[in-house]
Amino acid sequence: MPQYTKTLTIQIQRHCPANGIFLRWLNPICGWDGWLFTGDTDEDAAEGESSYYLPVGARVETVLAKQVNDGLTVRAGNLTNDQARAIRYIQSSPRVQRVHADGSIQEVKLLSYNDKIIAGADKRQSIQLQIDLGKRNTQTN
Repeated sequence: MPQYTKTLTIQIQRHCPANGIFLRWLNPICGWDGWLFTGDTDEDAAEGESSYYLPVGARVETVLAKQVNDGLTVRAGNLTNDQARAIRYIQSSPRVQRVHADGSIQEVKLLSYNDKIIAGADKRQSIQLQIDLGKRNTQTN
């Protein structure tokens, strides 16, 4: 029976940078993979379903309920080809979570994934993800 071995170098970071978004996801062999996205982060908000009514004699509709979904665009840059390929499994994962600094976990939904893996040993990669954090607590009448 053939045996396969591979030498890996693991870099242990003893502290987490204050400005970063840590995401983890289930990989194809049912283990958890994760990455701390320390690139630029954009906060997004997308308006969802809304309900309106027009009172008699009014010229402007009144809002009954409005749904807004919060989101984030996170980026990671200066990645090796192997790192970019490992993060790529987030696209097909059935479960993606955001882990906060206090250890709490939030389920998120991956909306878009943008990367370009360039062949060659010296080429560095960058990845941009857009995630949906869920419904915001909104006011309703």
